[in-house]
Amino acid sequence: MVPTFTLCLLGSSALLLSTMPGAQEVTCPRPPSIANGLHTGLSSGSFSRGVTVSYSCREGFELLGNESITCTDSGRWSRTLPRCEAIGCQVPEVQNGKVHNVQSTYRAGDTLHFDCHPGHAAEGSDEARCQPGGIWDPPLLVCHRVRPCPMPPEVANGNHNGREEAFFTAGMSVRYTCNAGYYLVGNAAVTCRASGNWSQPRPRCEGTVCINPIVANGRQVGGHGLLSAPGQTVTFQCHDGYSLQGSASLSCQEDGSWQPPAPVCDRALPYHNSFSRSPGT
Repeated sequence: MVPTFTLCLLGSSALLLSTMPGAQEVTCPRPPSIANGLHTGLSSGSFSRGVTVSYSCREGFELLGNESITCTDSGRWSRTLPRCEAIGCQVPEVQNGKVHNVQSTYRAGDTLHFDCHPGHAAEGSDEARCQPGGIWDPPLLVCHRVRPCPMPPEVANGNHNGREEAFFTAGMSVRYTCNAGYYLVGNAAVTCRASGNWSQPRPRCEGTVCINPIVANGRQVGGHGLLSAPGQTVTFQCHDGYSLQGSASLSCQEDGSWQPPAPVCDRALPYHNSFSRSPGT
């Protein structure tokens, strides 16, 4: 194989280059991927010497290290790989309060606690968590001026356990119950917020009724029509030719159920009067 020569003139100097026919082109392997990042060589099939690949990070992450690498004459990439790290959070401002144990930096996933100035309280949690991208959750840290809540609202046919309290401040809770024969609809407990409002709408007490059972092959002989109130009873009797299985009298419960369960009327078995006769009679 005969080499070819190329004469290059560099100013007053001359450089004679030799090229072997069929010499293999130098290439680099596919650029490595980095966590939470991308590079510009994803769509390329080969990487010749001199080719440069640039790296970037996904949203919420920042690039640390070399932004680009180049394929060298030795078939290797020129620099160490960069890395993508989650963008940290800055120390947040707390309205009417301050951050507890301030740190110089907060990484994604870190949690901070904050304190409120006297006369103020947090609405809910007094902590926040740093999210990827440098965003706090919740985004606004606010301490509200503490205001007393009004007396808990009354509910018809019910009561609450806060009647002996003179005033209600943030964090105090009140529980509701219903009178006999009524059941609670809604949240049983409400909590006084720092803003001076109760946390939940007041519940209500609905009247309880029991729907009188229908017993097949039987009839109701004592009771109050089709509906009964808690504490009332109904009595059942079977039609002729049927026998009652269970309790004949039922009592309406405060939850709308019957105790004991409704009876059943089964067809009565025919009665056979059997006797034995003595021999010779």
